[in-house]
This record gives sequence, C-alpha cells and structure tokens, in this order.
Amino acid sequence: MDFRLVIDTTVATLKPLMRPDWTLIILRDVEGKVRIVADAPAPGLPPSAQPDDTECTEIESRLRSAIGGWLGSLTPVWRVPAGKRHKNKPTTIDHILNAIMAMWRPIDLGSSVHGRLYLVERHVGHEAWTGDSPYDPPWSREEVRRGNAPPIITFFSHKGGVGRSTALVATAANLTRAGKNVLVLDLDLEAPGLDALFNGLVSTAHDAAPELGVLDLLMLPSVDDQALERACGRASDAVLGGEGGMLWVLPAGKVDDQFMEQLARLDVAAGGDRDGLLQRLRTLFQSIKVKFGVLDYILVDARAGFHDLGGVMLASLSHGAVMVITASPQSEHGLRRVAGLLGSSGGSSEGPLPLILAHGMAPERGSELLEEEQRGVREKAYKLLLDARYYGAQVPPEEQEGLAHDPITLYWTGPLRGKGGPLAKNVVTLLCDRPYTDLTERLTALFPR
Repeated sequence: MDFRLVIDTTVATLKPLMRPDWTLIILRDVEGKVRIVADAPAPGLPPSAQPDDTECTEIESRLRSAIGGWLGSLTPVWRVPAGKRHKNKPTTIDHILNAIMAMWRPIDLGSSVHGRLYLVERHVGHEAWTGDSPYDPPWSREEVRRGNAPPIITFFSHKGGVGRSTALVATAANLTRAGKNVLVLDLDLEAPGLDALFNGLVSTAHDAAPELGVLDLLMLPSVDDQALERACGRASDAVLGGEGGMLWVLPAGKVDDQFMEQLARLDVAAGGDRDGLLQRLRTLFQSIKVKFGVLDYILVDARAGFHDLGGVMLASLSHGAVMVITASPQSEHGLRRVAGLLGSSGGSSEGPLPLILAHGMAPERGSELLEEEQRGVREKAYKLLLDARYYGAQVPPEEQEGLAHDPITLYWTGPLRGKGGPLAKNVVTLLCDRPYTDLTERLTALFPR
C-alpha cells in the first residue's frame, strides 16, 4: 500500500468499530506511520465512552491487517488516561494533548456512523544544506569502474533557471541516441517538471502515464518491482528519435494534496532522521539497479541551492556530478561547497569524485561579452577548486583542458528558453547538437560504457 491510500483505508477500517461516545484521533507522524489516540471520556460519561483493552486490541488487529507497516509499532492504539484532559495543572501529557487538539481536523463519517473521528498530520520543516554525511553510495566506485553498475550522476546548480534540467535532458537524449540505456530521476521534489518535458511517458506497468513517482517510492516501507513499474515511464520517440537505447524517466510524482503531505514528511530538519533519508534513497537506487539491470547511466536532477536532498546526493550517494554555474557571485558560493564535498568524498585513496562544470546562460555565440565572461568563469572555477583542495596534492595547470575547472559553455539560446511544456522537435534537435554533445562526451570519457 502506498502513502496516498493509508488515511482512507484507516477511516474505512475504523468506521464499523466506532461507538457513539468515542472520540478517536488518527495521528500520522513525520514518517507517515499511523497511531490511534482514544480521548478520555468527558466528565459525566461512563468508562465505555473510551475503548477498553479488548476493543483496543481489536482496533490494532484490524488496522494491522488493513494498512500493514504503516501502523506504528510502538503503542499503535493509545488511550488518554481518564481526567488528564481536564486537569487544571499543566503536565507534559496535557501539553501534548493540547498540541494535538490544536491541529486536529474532523473526518466526516456520514450520518449512519456515530462517534467522532479526527485526523492530525505531523510534519517537519526544512533545514539548510547537510555537509557531514558519510560517503556511502548504493554501490562502490570500483563496481562502476569495472562496468558492473551504472554511475549515479547528480545534476546540480546553486541557482534555479540556469539550464540544469535542460542540460540533464540533453545528456539523457544524447546518451540514448548513442545506444546507451539511461534512467532519469527527478529529485527536484519542490519544483518537479521532468515529466512535463518528457511528454507522453508510458508506464512500464500499463499503457498510461506513471501513477507514482520518486516521492511515493521514498515513502513506501519497501520498493518492489510492481511499485517501480507504476512509477517509471519510457520516453517517447520525440526525444529518442526512434533509435538507440532505452530512456526511462522516474518523475517526482503527481503534484496534489497527497504529494504535499508526503513532501512535508520527507523534509530533513533539526531532529529529523537524516540517516533514514539516506537509507531510503540508497534502497531506492538499489531497487532500480535490480529492476533495470541493463542501465548504463542514472542521471539525477537535484534541487537547486543548499537543499538537503542535493547535499545528500552530492556528499553521500553520487559517483559524479554535473554542476551548472554562471558568472554571478552566487554560483561561487555553491561551487566552493560542492568542490569541498566532492573532493573529500570516497576517501583520499580514490581521489575526488568526477565533476563537470557547465557555464550556463552564457552570452550568445558571437557576442562581444562571450570571451570575457568565459575567461572570468574559468579563472574563478580554477581558484575555487584549488581553495577547496578539490584536486588534493595533484594540482593541474590552469591551462589544462577537459578537467573540472574547464567549464563547457552552454550558450543562451532563444528556443531553449524554459516554458515548462513538452519538448518540441526543434528543441530536441538543438539538444542533440553542440555544446550539449560536448557535455555528453565529457561524461562518457569519465564513465566509459
């Protein structure tokens, strides 16, 4: 069962068990686990206005059968002690109950069902970039070097709107047309859109658009083949050109109220379970590898800026990265941090993780400003990489080409100006030409397949 169905199933399970004087609260925690709180009887009401031990056991048993692992394992049905709700002296439990009551919203049970049922959704908020996560990818760099597993490449930018997603789509299209099998994963969960670019995605489970997405899979207790089939879609021939390898797309998910509820629970904040998020992502990639054993590359579109998901991908889970930078000072902050993360990942014996820089939103070809901006971006990139000790003791000369400090220039091109809609054929033609083919060649040189 996926996250979206849990509350409806819980309500349907509780309905036939309700009693006229009961007040039950469905409490869903930050991990999506459900517990039932039975409020204490109001003054003057008999003890039967609250479920007894036998009834609590019955509620737990029915819910365990209905929603499985989504039912909390620790005290899944909890009774508020009689009188606690109405004590004058504040206690810890009173504060908890008052907080719950402030958030609860009633559930309509219909005229034929008596009793009161409420829902409380608990969230955690955002926290800034994570920088101390251990490097522990789903499979080793050695497996990637031997060709036994696909490299996971994260596309990142410090600012949005600089062409990061465009660069990823172009790379995916060029790799696929070259006969490679590619999976694209949209981890830009707060501004998803890859599925809109790849118009006409067809689920591997049926001839329709994918039903689930990355967020749904991350919220599942476990990811099986059936869930992946409902989430992954194949790109249309408008992108593939009817030739080459296979291109699968794993979208962020269907953006609706349930998407936002899941997103709120995935956020990593102070006190949040960052290790849990890491393990969920690692498990997702491992499931993808098993399901799509023929993959050559996995390309991940990460959230712009110092967001937790981008930091986790770069610091802990990726085998390489493509970072789109600009001439703006903001890009310097992002590159300095990314260079530090990738330079320290994987242990000194293996060296820094491969990094490709792309100079996004560069002036048009032929512009008087182009050469000066290219030179400035390259000089800043070299200095920042050295300051972050990305290269370690083996510092290359600045004029050496093809290394991390030598950005690939992605010129500003009118037809590529983002409109959020499906890729037109003329746009695909541009994406399958220079400079995007240069980016693809740089990637395949680092990770030959």
